[in-house]
Amino acid sequence: MGKVSVIAEDIAGNDLVVAHNGNLYVTDPGSTEKKVWLIRPDGTKQEVDSGGLRYPNGIALSPDQTLELP
Repeated sequence: MGKVSVIAEDIAGNDLVVAHNGNLYVTDPGSTEKKVWLIRPDGTKQEVDSGGLRYPNGIALSPDQTLELP
């Protein structure tokens, strides 16, 4: 069985998707700014969208994942 570890305790995530390269994209509709986050395999976080979406809920990557952030 795998080991459990916390990677983002300060994000009130709702939906997530994991890319082939291990990047994790998380929607945070509960925050005041309505954010979408990118969490890299090394644990670094990057805000992908803040306030541009009314209610970020649900997230997906394109089938070939070419629309993913580098």
